[in-house]
Amino acid sequence: MHDEARRSICMLLHSNYDTDARVKREARHLAARARVRVVQMAERDQEAGVHGEADVEIERFQLVTRELPQSTFYWGIKFLELTLRMAWRASRTQPSAYHAHDLIMVPAAILASWIHRAPVVYDA
Repeated sequence: MHDEARRSICMLLHSNYDTDARVKREARHLAARARVRVVQMAERDQEAGVHGEADVEIERFQLVTRELPQSTFYWGIKFLELTLRMAWRASRTQPSAYHAHDLIMVPAAILASWIHRAPVVYDA
């Protein structure tokens, strides 16, 4: 099967891919049949950008609002940035489906699906 004809899955992840064995196992399993890209917010010690592991692409990005104080007032601003940036990055991959692994990722997956028509799958 040619890569152009392969389905693609974009996984939206709030946790750290490197330490989430469940997501890693699922991504590697799906990579046998589809192109898989995981989009996640980078941890403080992680470099932003696209990295590969086995047959899975991992795209990490930093939030500009990360350094704002941790208060209820700023949480909404941080969530808005996370949702918009995650949706934009996920929709650029133009996948066959979006897979939200965390409840907090569902709004970003839905927004991305409105930008690039593709179904949304959620599991926790």
